[in-house]
Amino acid sequence: MAVHKVIELNSNGSQLEYAGKANSVGAGDAGEFVVLAAGGKLDPTVLPNGIGADAITATAGEALAAGDFVYVLANGTVMKADATTFAKRAMGYVLTSVLNAGSATVFFDESNSALSTLTIGAKYFLSATAGATTPTASTITSGQFLQCLGVATSATSLHVNLQEPIQRV
Repeated sequence: MAVHKVIELNSNGSQLEYAGKANSVGAGDAGEFVVLAAGGKLDPTVLPNGIGADAITATAGEALAAGDFVYVLANGTVMKADATTFAKRAMGYVLTSVLNAGSATVFFDESNSALSTLTIGAKYFLSATAGATTPTASTITSGQFLQCLGVATSATSLHVNLQEPIQRV
């Protein structure tokens, strides 16, 4: 991909070619001009707080696979969610794989686009298998928690709308 550049005028009057910034580390980048990131979109780091994806960065308490639904512990660590206890209910999801103790970006809304073999239009629920989903509510048995995660909009994407879990009896 060709990088578009502009000409910048130095303090001594000479001209300098400049490519702009695709992301930001904060106040140190004040006054820079923004270019689109490699995916053709603005990087969320250049947007004001409150704009963009609803997400946090947290430490993974175990290895996470792309698409896993997760819960957040009181210390901020994220773990794979499952339907076995209320405390492990899904609170968000990850879009990329993360090693144990790695930095995970946890999303809380929009679409989990890191899934596979979904049936378009079907509701999906949190599975008793850690991090996983199931289209079959009846697989959640007595004593476990039934939590609707959202509706599949494609074979690989679930529109996330996390519901409060209901304990099965």
